Amino acid sequence: MKRFKNLYAKKKPIPLVHIAKLAMFRLRLEPWDEASLPLDCFENPGEIFKLGDKPFELDNDGSGPLVNVIGHSTCFIRVGGKNLLTDPVWSSVAGPFSLIGPKRRTPPTITLDSLPKIDAVLLSHDHYDHLDKKALRFLIDRDRPVILTGCNVSRHLKRYDRCIEMDWHDFYELDGVEVYFCPAQHFSGRGFVFNKSLWGSFVVKAPEASLYFLGDTGYSEPMFEDISRRYGPIDIGIIPIGAYKPYNALKAYHLSPYDAVHVHQFFEFKASVAVHFGTYQLSIESINSQIEDFVSIWEDMKDDLRGEFILPEFGQSYEIDLERATKLSKRGAIKGA
Repeated sequence: MKRFKNLYAKKKPIPLVHIAKLAMFRLRLEPWDEASLPLDCFENPGEIFKLGDKPFELDNDGSGPLVNVIGHSTCFIRVGGKNLLTDPVWSSVAGPFSLIGPKRRTPPTITLDSLPKIDAVLLSHDHYDHLDKKALRFLIDRDRPVILTGCNVSRHLKRYDRCIEMDWHDFYELDGVEVYFCPAQHFSGRGFVFNKSLWGSFVVKAPEASLYFLGDTGYSEPMFEDISRRYGPIDIGIIPIGAYKPYNALKAYHLSPYDAVHVHQFFEFKASVAVHFGTYQLSIESINSQIEDFVSIWEDMKDDLRGEFILPEFGQSYEIDLERATKLSKRGAIKGA
């Protein structure tokens, strides 16, 4: 079975070294203080994000895409008349057993059985905090969705017959909604098997909007240039901001809040939504640091950038008014959340 590698990174991903470093760093985890979280950062969604009254329903005209971050990297997305779910994880522990792995600090905001029928799952890679077998089995039994993912990931799903394995830049059409599997700078593996399946990101193009779900990735300008050239312009970014300390050890695999804002700037997204924070402590920084660092960096930079970038409240639906965003962007920088 072949091993996969990153296209743009000089070094091959070495998961065992990465895991050993994390094990050492866990001796000095930053403490979480949920009582002191700056929750007011959730209160102003900006000018182009409209809060939905119900978790999964658009306004009557159904004109705008909807994003609901359930937790971590699990997002319900309604676009092009389709219900998409990214990296569905409901597990209380991001690991192989209930006692091994980071514990979930914030519970899922929505139960699996309360989800609307899911048309397609966008599964970026097979790490425990992105692929939850029990959640996927529930969705397979209830909805039989198409599962779009990287090469050799279906082995975790007993070769489910509607799991479409994709190489980078492969394309799948879902009744007029185009889905492209794109590179990411990361690695894969469960247990002691590493890089035997492919990791990636997704660009989704629907009649009313396009979006880019980055999955897990380090910052790579050559990679982003290639994706922008092939698929741009893109309206919406769903960008990870967590698991970045210590930065020198993790920058090859994860974006920091600073990196995430620069991704937003690079693609000139009209709207960006933060994910991969506030759920599992995968590196030494706390939820407090993830939120405070993001809010501080965005506040410093937002007046010089186009588009809005929000830190979403988990379980809240956000309808994105791209018509208004386009009008605002023509006048100059949009003030963000």
